[in-house]
Amino acid sequence: GNRHEPVLVEYSMRASQGGQWGDFSPSASICEFRFCDILRFEHDRLVSCTIYGDYYRSLCDLGHLPRSGLTAAPIFPRIAV
Repeated sequence: GNRHEPVLVEYSMRASQGGQWGDFSPSASICEFRFCDILRFEHDRLVSCTIYGDYYRSLCDLGHLPRSGLTAAPIFPRIAV
C-alpha cells in the first residue's frame, strides 16, 4: 500500500559541556546523549518524525542532577514534514 510501517532509528553521541546550558554551568565531564526517532512515510515520502531523547542521563553524567530510575523523556513535539 501507500502507507508504510514506521522506521525506528536509535543513536547516541558523546560530548562535553563547554558552555552554559540553561541554568547549568560548564562541566568538564563527558556525557552521552541517547535518542530514538520514529519516522513515518506515505507514498515513499517522510510525513512525520517524532524524536525522543534521554536528557536526564546526560544531566546526571555532567553532575547537574542526581541519578535515579527516571529516563527517556520526549524532547521535541511531533514534527510534521
